[in-house]
Amino acid sequence: MNNSFNQSVVIGLDVGGTNIRIGTQAFGQKLTFFEKTARADVLISPDVGLCLAIFIQNYINRHQLAHQTVAIAIGFPSTLSADRRTILQTPNILDMDNIPMADILESNLNIPVFLERDVNLIFDWDSQSRQLDMIGACVGIYFGTGIGNAIFIDGLPLVGYDGCAGEIGHIPRAGSTEICGCGNLGCAECYASGRRLTTINQQYFPQTEIQAIFTLHRESPVIIDYVDEIACVIATEVNILNPGFVIIGGGVLTMQDFPKDLLDERIRFHCRKPFPSQNLQIFYSAESVQAGVLGAVSMAWRKYTTLTEAKPC
Repeated sequence: MNNSFNQSVVIGLDVGGTNIRIGTQAFGQKLTFFEKTARADVLISPDVGLCLAIFIQNYINRHQLAHQTVAIAIGFPSTLSADRRTILQTPNILDMDNIPMADILESNLNIPVFLERDVNLIFDWDSQSRQLDMIGACVGIYFGTGIGNAIFIDGLPLVGYDGCAGEIGHIPRAGSTEICGCGNLGCAECYASGRRLTTINQQYFPQTEIQAIFTLHRESPVIIDYVDEIACVIATEVNILNPGFVIIGGGVLTMQDFPKDLLDERIRFHCRKPFPSQNLQIFYSAESVQAGVLGAVSMAWRKYTTLTEAKPC
């Protein structure tokens, strides 16, 4: 390892629908200068690339990192181009479609910038924190407002021809008239997401705070059916990829009294027998508020190392 790494740091960001999280890491050290800022306070104009550049520059200046920062990695809740330079579409954030974000940030900051889907960074960190072997196909599925999906093959994220691999939330259901946020009809997100849980709460349990819905109504047929919808999404991918393990998480699954025992049972019920059902390893995400940033700084170091090694002596 080059000795210059000892004086260098990378910066990682996790851009979410509500908050932007950011942190710094020196090589081999713990995360420092972790901050969480409301997204609405950062992306204050339609020129989101410039807004984000200003936010990062202010962070660098505030912590006196200008001469140490060698790379920046950012996770977005978006579909990205195959070369991971352009944001193609961000359903839950306005004005964040078709943006050459890496080019914009690099031209403003003069630091290499690497983009990735947020779910890939979270899954990467979840796997590292458990010291799981990323051999063959490994899968992460996260149920929040929508459904986030990470597919890794031998330790690397599956990107796809257009950059849009891993959209398990958009497998269609024939005959459905439910309109998905992506514009299609009958996607899995219409039936197995946080958005769907909100609809269930409003229609069936209007007197219940949504945070208590599993505590008070976990035996209700409509809740059992909802958990089964989540299980079907997971089992679909397991049956296709036969992964070494699957990590599941997201805001829905961390709600109080979410019936994980029922979910485990229904996943195995829907998985093909005897395999992959018999040997399937199911883990739950640790759901650290820093997970996306930790995944980002990890990627930043890997990418920067590759760049450094590729440069001629």
